[in-house]
Amino acid sequence: MDNLPLLWKTSTLRTPMCCHNPLGLLIDKLELKNDVSRTDVDSSPPETCPNCRNTIHLSYVWCPVCGKVLKPFPCKYCGQTVEPEANFCLHCGAPQLIRSYP
Repeated sequence: MDNLPLLWKTSTLRTPMCCHNPLGLLIDKLELKNDVSRTDVDSSPPETCPNCRNTIHLSYVWCPVCGKVLKPFPCKYCGQTVEPEANFCLHCGAPQLIRSYP
């Protein structure tokens, strides 16, 4: 066991090697969190995208099918609210080619 790298020695001492998943608890918590977020999205009433008429939910920031921005967003340069259809910020005049979301 002396010829093994130090990392292998510490990991074998801390975690048993008999089919034990040390990340199992973390993965379970992440799956539970994802399930909760899915129920939040599913509980909102569906709408349609104004661009492609795909069914979307009120919580969506952009359409998953066509990519249309659905909600106002902060300007990348000055932080003021910009409407989804605007190509330039009305406050600082910066182009809004790349959308930034909080």
